[in-house]
Amino acid sequence: MSGFDLVAPYYDHVVRIVFGQKINNFNRKILASIAPVKRCMIIGGGSGKILLDAIEMNLASSYCYAELSSKMKKKAKDRLNDRQLQQVTFTADYSETDSRFDLIVLPFVLDCYSESSVHQFLYNLEPILTNHGKLLIIDFNHEPLNDQRPTFIQKQFIRLLYLFFRITSNIEAKKLPRILSILKDSNFTLISRDRLYNGWIVSSVYGSAKNDDVA
Repeated sequence: MSGFDLVAPYYDHVVRIVFGQKINNFNRKILASIAPVKRCMIIGGGSGKILLDAIEMNLASSYCYAELSSKMKKKAKDRLNDRQLQQVTFTADYSETDSRFDLIVLPFVLDCYSESSVHQFLYNLEPILTNHGKLLIIDFNHEPLNDQRPTFIQKQFIRLLYLFFRITSNIEAKKLPRILSILKDSNFTLISRDRLYNGWIVSSVYGSAKNDDVA
């Protein structure tokens, strides 16, 4: 996924043109709803807006920022001042750390992978969560959610996005995986959920199977 180096210079501008501040505001709302933790890992946070938001909200005492794209990682570092940089460890691959985390955040990450890879990705995260660790996933969704479902136009837009990112960034996925269904069948237990654009974008907080307090 280091192919995101190609889109790094204009990625934030495109998101702003298409979505305005809605996604950023949505992300901040979700982060604000989570109790502060000791250690937080953010995987695939791109240019680092969500990292800066988390730091400004005092979401964690320390952070690990795992981002394969070196250019995205540089943009993330450039957002932070010297004091904030001291709180963050930067890495290319989340599996390179020996630490365990109280919170792992995946902002628009799982949609880059095939469904089989999403299963494996979630399996790989389990050992690096603490016993009461939580998983926050923010991503596009095309599955019905209660009485809401993405519109025809939204589904067509997703198809265009996949075409674009397969050409420019060589992502693995050819279509949006059924992330919610996969998580339902995983060892993670849903704690809370919020949605944007009638369920087209969904944020979900899951508890680790090791957390006996999760119902």
